[in-house]
Amino acid sequence: MHIDILPEYQHMGIGKNLMDTLTQHLRENGIDHVSVCCTDTGSAGYRFYKKYGFRKIRTYIRGIESLTFDIK
Repeated sequence: MHIDILPEYQHMGIGKNLMDTLTQHLRENGIDHVSVCCTDTGSAGYRFYKKYGFRKIRTYIRGIESLTFDIK
């Protein structure tokens, strides 16, 4: 799955609301974590995931990382 928020709609809580809805749905269906692969650790998306609470689990090569989020 790939989601982008258009620049003019960023910083309005839309991404957070999407992630909150996704994690709630996953939690209700017995999923306990979600992982993402970021191909640019300098991107706004990467910063968003880190701010949301994702943590790095692996660096593949410079600038490409896997992140995970524990759904509680």
